[in-house]
Amino acid sequence: MEGAIRILSRELEVFLVAPRLASISGRSGVNTTGLDANATRWKIQPYTHKGESRVMPSITEVTLRLVTVDEAPPCDDWHDVPVIVYSNGGYCSN
Repeated sequence: MEGAIRILSRELEVFLVAPRLASISGRSGVNTTGLDANATRWKIQPYTHKGESRVMPSITEVTLRLVTVDEAPPCDDWHDVPVIVYSNGGYCSN
C-alpha cells in the first residue's frame, strides 16, 4: 500500500486515507481495489497461499477502511516507503 496509511495493530485495522480532492461519497478514482466501488470497509487475509484450505482458517483477518483525513486516527510515525501487511501464520520453515 502506498499513500497516507494509518495502522492500529492491536485492532488489526488499516486506514487508507483518501486524498482531499476525492470525496468518500463520490469515490471517483479512490477505490482501485477491484472491489465494490461503494465499499469503505473490507476484510483481507494477508497470506499468499489463499488456495490452501487447511491454512487459511489460521490466518487472522485485517480490516481495511477507506477514510477521510478527518476520520483517520492520528499519525505517530512517518515513513517514506510503502506499507506491507503480512501474516506470520501458515506454514513454518517454508
